[in-house]
Amino acid sequence: MIEIQTVTSEIASANGDLLNGLINIQPNGVWEYDEGLTRRLVTKTPIVVAIVGGKLVDTSGNPTSIFLAPTSGAGHDVVSGAYLATFSFGNESWVETWELPAGVSPLEITGITKLATTATAVTPVGAKGDPGADGLNGVGVPASGTAGQLLSKIDAVDFNTVWTDPAGNIATLPAIHLNHRTAYNVTGGSTVLNTELTVPLNNVVLNTIAGASLIANEVTLPAGTYYVDHAIAHLYAPGGCMVSLYNTLDLATPIIEPQTGFSGATTIDVGMYGDVFTLPISATVVLKVWTASGVANLGFGGANSWNLRDNVFSRMKLVKVA
Repeated sequence: MIEIQTVTSEIASANGDLLNGLINIQPNGVWEYDEGLTRRLVTKTPIVVAIVGGKLVDTSGNPTSIFLAPTSGAGHDVVSGAYLATFSFGNESWVETWELPAGVSPLEITGITKLATTATAVTPVGAKGDPGADGLNGVGVPASGTAGQLLSKIDAVDFNTVWTDPAGNIATLPAIHLNHRTAYNVTGGSTVLNTELTVPLNNVVLNTIAGASLIANEVTLPAGTYYVDHAIAHLYAPGGCMVSLYNTLDLATPIIEPQTGFSGATTIDVGMYGDVFTLPISATVVLKVWTASGVANLGFGGANSWNLRDNVFSRMKLVKVA
């Protein structure tokens, strides 16, 4: 990880004024990279940090840093990545593109263009005019809702929507983060020819959702709306494959459109990112994968045999947004 800080520097305007506001950092894509002997995944999850008197601070007002994955080098699976950093100060904002090659850390922010390859000033918007008369609700706009809420899709059916609270900084919302973890030199398990199997998930990395739990590869969740940060099946030589997320009450109909992939003789991660689903009542969900080929012992991942570290194969993170 690369540390972005303001220990010896200050975020200031062109005329030297120390700035107060927010910085919102959003990856421009999804990529993987190597950190030591561990393969890491970067997802499009925003990070929001306050700026007070030109310094990065946490929610208690204490000095803090931002830790970001490198955008190139370190065994990347893409040519390059980047972060879009939006600085907001009162009625003005600036957008910068940050490229962070591996190997240089920490980096100080000495101005709003220090780390940028491009920087664009956004012209403040003029005063709002008087609001017009409210129109009629359109097709698919549900009744009720409260001020500030947003419409969110429940599934792929046209006009099937629900009112939800805006996510804000999704990193602070309740979430459950799971993975399939085995000990050193223990494989991930077998896949079976032309068969849909439950994706193994046996380890809770994080759980801040009241009422959520993991039992026998299945995840029990309270009623609510969920954002799928990622739900990934780690597979070896599956041939064609299809990953689906189900409510266990209906294993014939996925609650999210299935995702497909193909790999004839190598490892592949197949899954879904950024989808949203709603559970009207508490329910249990399960990640399943169908594979065209079957591989004994190694189908869900080959074992680490070159050091004493655990293996991490399939993984899933769900965020409760409403």
